[in-house]
Amino acid sequence: IQPLAAHRAGQGLRVKVVDVQDIYDEFNGGLPSAEAIRDFLAYAYFNWQPPAPAYVLLVGDGTFDMRDYMGTGEPTYIPPYLEFVDPWLGETASDNRFVTIVGDDNLPDMAIGRLPVNSPEEATIMVNKIIDYETNPPSGDWDKQVLFVSDNPDAAGDFYALSDDAAAHIPEGYTINKVYYGQTHTTIDDARTAIVDGINAGQLFVNYIGHSAIQFWAHEKLFRLDTEVPLLNNGGKLPVMLPMTCYDGYFHYPGYPSLEESLVRWNGGGAVAAWAASGLGIAHGHDYLNRGFFDAVFQDGITRLGLATIAGKLNLYTHSTAYRDLIDTFNLLGDPALVLPVSPPTGSIGGYVFLDANGNGVRDYGEFNGIRGVRIDLTQPGGEVISTYTVGDSGWYEFQNLPIGTYTVTEEQPVGYVSTSPDSVVVEVAANTQQIVNFGEMPATETLTPTPTLTSTPTPTMTPTSTPTFTYTPTPTSTPTATLTPTSTPTPSPTPREQPAWGLYLPLVLRE
Repeated sequence: IQPLAAHRAGQGLRVKVVDVQDIYDEFNGGLPSAEAIRDFLAYAYFNWQPPAPAYVLLVGDGTFDMRDYMGTGEPTYIPPYLEFVDPWLGETASDNRFVTIVGDDNLPDMAIGRLPVNSPEEATIMVNKIIDYETNPPSGDWDKQVLFVSDNPDAAGDFYALSDDAAAHIPEGYTINKVYYGQTHTTIDDARTAIVDGINAGQLFVNYIGHSAIQFWAHEKLFRLDTEVPLLNNGGKLPVMLPMTCYDGYFHYPGYPSLEESLVRWNGGGAVAAWAASGLGIAHGHDYLNRGFFDAVFQDGITRLGLATIAGKLNLYTHSTAYRDLIDTFNLLGDPALVLPVSPPTGSIGGYVFLDANGNGVRDYGEFNGIRGVRIDLTQPGGEVISTYTVGDSGWYEFQNLPIGTYTVTEEQPVGYVSTSPDSVVVEVAANTQQIVNFGEMPATETLTPTPTLTSTPTPTMTPTSTPTFTYTPTPTSTPTATLTPTSTPTPSPTPREQPAWGLYLPLVLRE
């Protein structure tokens, strides 16, 4: 684990590797205990030098049979946190409960994940996959591909529709690939082949919606641990698995490995991480997790995997009082500090400098005449001009690929016109959206003042001159503002966000 710890330290995280036996010695008289680990994490959260730890990595597999009563001989390196959280199964593994520190809710206060390894060799494989994923990824556009796999619909849900809804949260610039059993691929063999070929070609995410068991997807066994996983040879083109289903993350059954833990352990390919369930669930509850995860990554710019999973859980918690058991049963099999190869989301600002015929400050239908040659400045807080645009005949201007944030758009006042709208507007740029700011102008009017009538007279006099004065005719205007979509701010803590560089990374290991 030391190479991974050094890698995270190199990213600016404070890192502490903790021997889990030291935790048992301090908090449980030397005896292995999930509660002892939770007590230690609570102590660290409240007592260590602020800020509190942000990421927790459990290094080691674990089962519900710590004393090997079943005779499988499978050891427990880091025990699962077993809790009666599943409405149907009852007790199951909930690594989430290790980090429910603050309050009486079941929301995580730190991002937690597990490397389900059973030997130093497996640990080396997983650590190398993670480091290579971040530092030496294969070339090509594989990380711009997202694979959506769907079971055929039945009484449990319209899995096609739910998958389409999730795919709608993927922004432009990514290719959506679909394997919908019974729709895009009508035979089971075609669907299996397409899934394997898709993973081998490389995907950023693989999202599955439908039924599953511990070692396969769907009643028809679309994707199987013993048959399809050995065919994977995707090398470093590793997806993050997002199976919005039941059971295939049930990592803690002794002698019976789950599909997802096997994928992240697979040497030469497989997955870099999996966010998967240790219990049963309802498709609509999975949908809250799914959409919350994608929005965190593609809308909010969250690139640390563990924080994106927290965002998915927060989305469920804040939008439904049902299905909250999924907050406990979905475990991250992978490094919560993993950095996803996703470009920061951007937005744009655009609009028209237009001839405002009625002077109301709004670009109404028919007001299509632009004012050529007007300069538009874009500034950030502090007043620094970061871009300018000179409009053409149409009056249109646009600033593209802007990082999310606050900007000021300012119009240089054209000569011979009077503004019917503010010359400077503050705009909040959101991800994958365009904010429209129009600038209305009317021609300035010229008024001449009366002058005396000149008469011929023999007496020399000064000749009064006609002095033109220009006056602007003010027109009441409405003030256009950039249309912003309000977002609800979830009350529960923590709020998922990209952690600052000094967040603490805390791998827990069992010494040999």
